[in-house]
Amino acid sequence: MNFQFRVIRISKIVAFVFILISLANLKSDNLTNDIKNVLGFDKGIHPVGFDLKTDSIRDKNTGKLLESAADCKSCHKEIYENWFSSRHRVAHTNKLYRHSFSVEPMEWCENCHSPLKTISSNSLYKPEEGISCNVCHVRSGHIITEKLPSDAAKLYHQYKVVPDFASDKLCGSCHQFNFPTWQTLSNSSKTIQYSSLTMQGTVEEWENSGFAKDSDCLDCHLSPGTKKSHNFRGGHSLEDLKKSLMVEAKYVSSKTIMLKVKSIGIGHAYPTGDLFRALRLKVFSKDGVSVGEYILRKLYKVTSREERADSSNPKKLLYDTRIPAPDEGQNWAEKEFYLDRSDRPRSLKIELWIDYLNDVEKILSPIDKKESMKNIIRETIIIEDRNEYTEKESG
Repeated sequence: MNFQFRVIRISKIVAFVFILISLANLKSDNLTNDIKNVLGFDKGIHPVGFDLKTDSIRDKNTGKLLESAADCKSCHKEIYENWFSSRHRVAHTNKLYRHSFSVEPMEWCENCHSPLKTISSNSLYKPEEGISCNVCHVRSGHIITEKLPSDAAKLYHQYKVVPDFASDKLCGSCHQFNFPTWQTLSNSSKTIQYSSLTMQGTVEEWENSGFAKDSDCLDCHLSPGTKKSHNFRGGHSLEDLKKSLMVEAKYVSSKTIMLKVKSIGIGHAYPTGDLFRALRLKVFSKDGVSVGEYILRKLYKVTSREERADSSNPKKLLYDTRIPAPDEGQNWAEKEFYLDRSDRPRSLKIELWIDYLNDVEKILSPIDKKESMKNIIRETIIIEDRNEYTEKESG
């Protein structure tokens, strides 16, 4: 009886140990297949080392290294052409970035706008391609993917499956980070450290939106499985902005007009991303006379010496007048502004602009205004509910 008891007890111990080993291996696999470990992204703190001979993939038929995004075109023509016309391709070469980098030439900026660095020469790997196929999809001779593709495709490449690859975790390294500390900024030779103040909070805005339960970054910006796959549409696409933004007006008292700037189908605050980006709503009378301008943006100021004694934040947020992220169950969100008009107009002429430069950069930047500001809406709108209020009623 004692012998049988011991056998049962030993069997249970062996089974328990086996479970622990399995869990340890599973945890190890999860860590090994973590996006940060596989791709090397770390919110721009370091560049990603890329060795052409060991990291790049090869043409299975010729053995040629596929060094450039153009090398992928023959098999992925539509995806290549969509990417080629995207902002991701010009992440490192567009005029707005080149000017900003000339003013503040920090490696930290490069680590998101052209993340790969050639190990042998310590130089940027194909910066003219910005965020290319190699940046997100290629490491250690493997294609990084969320799941294995069809059997036919398997014959051509080797793959490494990273379950979180098709998720917001892929985007967060370059679209969710804080300001570097003022100590870091004051000495560019130091390793980047982040303060507690959000600089780009797009992923967090989406996480707190009504969209988070049903869709993620890739659903809208990558458009997988569609003819627009890998076009990375966003704040530089006038076509999309014209579909996604609108302006309404209505009387809320006899002489007070409420203006609403509304976003439709945008799963985060807008404008998001670059801290200098702003929407400008310009309002004119029917005769074209300017009667108001409203700016939708986050505005910061540089922290004072006294403030820096208590905080590592290099800036302080003064206000946030952007359109917020949609609430749960909503496909839209809005921001309200108020305009007093004693003449009680029936309509207003409005213009809505996307502005990519802050006020200081407008003075210093050589970039033409036609490139730094784009018109989204220019129209005359009827002001609703005018008849609900009489001239005698006070506002």
